[in-house]
Amino acid sequence: MNTKNKAKHFLLQRLFQLSRAIQDDILAEKSAVALYKDHIKSFNKLFLLNSSVLKKVLNEIFADSSKINKYYKKINNWINGNSEVHESIKHIMEEEQEHIIEFKSMLGDLQGLCEEIDSV
Repeated sequence: MNTKNKAKHFLLQRLFQLSRAIQDDILAEKSAVALYKDHIKSFNKLFLLNSSVLKKVLNEIFADSSKINKYYKKINNWINGNSEVHESIKHIMEEEQEHIIEFKSMLGDLQGLCEEIDSV
């Protein structure tokens, strides 16, 4: 082989090696992407599962808070109807009502967050 043909042969070999290396890199990237997608799917399943569990817990809390509110109203009606009950008890009950309102607000925020999570 003359020098010109040897140079062509060498360049073709080098080109083949580079194309092979690029193909290997592409295959490695594809498998990395597939693995990444699997991780995302697993995370989404776990996240949705936890979201539904959280939603069930929140529903139970809302049910309990409505019961608490019903009892509070009964007690409040009794206090308002009984003039002998001391003013401090009324004050304590008003504070408790404020806590219930704050608690319901936090629960509403959590429920809104769950709905946002479910919509993702």
